[in-house]
Amino acid sequence: MNRDFVLQLLKPYRKNLAALGLLQLLRGAAAVLAAAATAWLLDGFFLRQLAIEKAVPWFVVLLFAVVLRSLVQLPVLRITGAVSLSVQEGFRRRLHEAIGRRSPLDPSLASSGRLLSLALESVDGLDDFFRHFLPQALEAVLLLPFFLLVTLWVEPATALVFLVTAPIGPFLLYLIGRLTREKSQRQWQQLQKLSSHFAELLRGLPMLKLFNRSQAQEACVLQDSQAFSQASLQVLQLAFVSAFALELITTLSIALIAVSIGLRLLAGQLSFFTAFFALLLAPEFYQPLRQSGAAFHAGIQAHTAASSLLDFLAPEEHRSPAVQNSLQQLRIPPDIRFCQVHCGYPGRQDTVLRGLSFYAPAGKITLLTGTSGAGKSTVLALLLKQLQPAAGEIQVSSLPFQRFSPAEWPCHLAYVPQEPHIFQASLRENIILSPEPSLDDRQAESALRAAGLASWYQRLPQGMDTLLGDGFRSMSCGQRRRLGIARALYRQTSLLLLDEITAGLDAASEQQILHTLRELRGDHTILMVAHRPALRKIADQIILLDGGKEVQE
Repeated sequence: MNRDFVLQLLKPYRKNLAALGLLQLLRGAAAVLAAAATAWLLDGFFLRQLAIEKAVPWFVVLLFAVVLRSLVQLPVLRITGAVSLSVQEGFRRRLHEAIGRRSPLDPSLASSGRLLSLALESVDGLDDFFRHFLPQALEAVLLLPFFLLVTLWVEPATALVFLVTAPIGPFLLYLIGRLTREKSQRQWQQLQKLSSHFAELLRGLPMLKLFNRSQAQEACVLQDSQAFSQASLQVLQLAFVSAFALELITTLSIALIAVSIGLRLLAGQLSFFTAFFALLLAPEFYQPLRQSGAAFHAGIQAHTAASSLLDFLAPEEHRSPAVQNSLQQLRIPPDIRFCQVHCGYPGRQDTVLRGLSFYAPAGKITLLTGTSGAGKSTVLALLLKQLQPAAGEIQVSSLPFQRFSPAEWPCHLAYVPQEPHIFQASLRENIILSPEPSLDDRQAESALRAAGLASWYQRLPQGMDTLLGDGFRSMSCGQRRRLGIARALYRQTSLLLLDEITAGLDAASEQQILHTLRELRGDHTILMVAHRPALRKIADQIILLDGGKEVQE
C-alpha cells in the first residue's frame, strides 16, 4: 500500500489512532516504571539491606505498573478490531457498488470466483494490517524514541549502543521485503485462481457429472491446491528466516549491552540501580524490533490484498463523472431512435451492430426479429446501458441517450429476460423485489392476474407469503416467465423491453399475455424480441435484423 492510500484510508480514524498512540505511550511508561521499581527493590534489599516495610510502597508501584501494562492491551485490541471491521465493511460496500454500476457484460465480472475471492479473502487480508501491523508500527515509532530518551538520561553509553544497533533490523527487513513482496503476490494469485476455479466447478458440477468429466476437473483442483500450498510455504520460509535473523540481532545486541554494563559495574563506573535499570530497559527497547518481523509480513500480505482490491476498484472509481440526467425532459411514453449505431462486446474484435438505424414510435409495440447473432439482444443491452455504442447515436424522446444518468435511467424501464431469476424469497418479494412489508399487495395481485398467474397464485398454500426458490417445485418454465412479466407490470414503467416472453407457453397462456400487451399499448412503449407468429400479429411494426442491420422482409 502506498503512503497516499494509507493516509487516505486512515484519515477517518484519526481519533482512534491518537487514542492508540496514547495507549502505546502509557504502556511504555508502565514498562519504565516497572523497570525502575524492580531495580530499586533489588538494590535496596540486596545491597542497602532496607527493611521490608520501606519496600511496600515500591511493591505497590511495581504491581500497579505490571497490571497497567497488561490492561492497556485490551483497549488496543478493541480499537484495532473496530477500525479493521469498519474498513472491511467499507471495502465490501465499495465492491458491491462497483459491481452494481458495471455492466453484466463487463469482462471483470465474468468470473464469479474472482469476485468471491475479492469480497472474502482479499478484504479479510486487510485485517492483518490493522490488528498486527498498525499497532506494531505505532509502537516502534513512539516507544523506540521514548525508551532511547529515558536510557540517554539514565545511562548514555547504553543509549549509544541502542542508537547504533537499532537500524540493523529495519534494513534487514527492507532487504527481505523485496523478495517477500513477490512471493506474497504469487501466493495471492494462486489463492484467487484456486477460489475462482473451485467456485466455477461447483456451479458446473451437474454438467460435469452428466458428461463424466468430474475426474479431470478434480485433478485440476488438486494441481491448483498444490501450487497454492507451495506458494504459501515459500512465504512462510521467508517469514521464519526474517524472524530468526531479527531474534539473532536483538539477542546479540542485548548481550553486548549486558557485557558492557557488567564490565563497567565491576569497574565501579555505574551504580547497581543504574546498571540494572538500563539492563531491564534493553529488552523493552528491542521488543518492537523483534515483533516487527511478524508485523512486517502481515503488512506485506495486507499490501497484496489491497493491491488486488484497488486493481478492481480503480477503473470504476476513476471514471469521468456521469453526465447530468435529463429525465425531467423525457416524454411519457418515450420514442426510441437508433441512428447508424455500431456496437460490439468487450474483449471481442468483431462488431455485432453495423450501422443499425430504426425508429420505435411512442406507445406502440415494436418487434425485433431475425436469425441468431443478428443483433437483437445487443439492442436490448444498449437500452439497458450494459453496452456503449462504438459509433452512431441513440435518441430517447429526441434526446441523446448518453445524457440519461445510468443510476436513474433503469427506474423508467422494465426488462423481462428469457429466463427470469426466482429468488429464495416469498412470492411477494419476488414480484416487488423488496422486503418492505408496506408495499401494496393489491398492485402485486393485479400484476399476477395480468400476467396470467391468477389461478396458480390462488392455489398456493400461503398466498403471497409462499416461499419460492430452489425448494419450490411447482413452477413450470412458462410460469417463471409470466412471473417475470408480473414484475415488469408491477413497476408500471413507460418502457418495456421483452425478450422472447411467450417462448415455452401453451396457446392459452400465450393469448393471455397477448391480451395484456394489447392493454398496455398506448401508455407504454414496448420493444420486444420474438419469433412467434402470434407476437408478430399484435406488433405495430416489425424490424428484421440481419448482420447487425435492418433489412426488408
